[in-house]
Amino acid sequence: MHLLALGLNHTTAPVEVRERLAFSESEISESLQLLTERHQLPEAALLSTCNRTEIYSVGEGPQSLEAIRQFLSTSRGVDSGQLQSHLYELTGADAAMHLFRVACGIDSLVIGESQILGQVRRTLEIAQASGSASLLINELFQRALKVGKQARTETDIGRGHLSVSTAAVELAGQIFDSLEGRTA
Repeated sequence: MHLLALGLNHTTAPVEVRERLAFSESEISESLQLLTERHQLPEAALLSTCNRTEIYSVGEGPQSLEAIRQFLSTSRGVDSGQLQSHLYELTGADAAMHLFRVACGIDSLVIGESQILGQVRRTLEIAQASGSASLLINELFQRALKVGKQARTETDIGRGHLSVSTAAVELAGQIFDSLEGRTA
């Protein structure tokens, strides 16, 4: 069994594709159930934000990655050929390192954005509640949360823009003399 991660984000897919692959929080538990039961993945967690959809799982490598690709294609109604060019697949330590980078805010559209750590925490809570986070996924996400907190405490990574919208407002303030009467 191997740790696997398959997903797409702001660097690999345009917003139209990311929107089609997004999962609402209410869809995630059922999706995890499908992944663990129908696609025979012993453990899984699904992280879905405005800029990424990633599935972390435990599986047998190529067959399990194919099952996850098939699940994404089928559940979101996206042609698997179109989807393939936007996906990244990571295994083992590379998958773990990727989640650590996500939790730290290093792999965000706005570096250090503040929301991602809470989204990683919520992903773990949903996976635990659905019974799809056992030993490996639980430990991976616990460590990612610890690393994310440590990065924010010991570095300046979270000291800039808190979100994409904050960065946009600051940029607009630099472009226009006044934001009074402006809407977005």
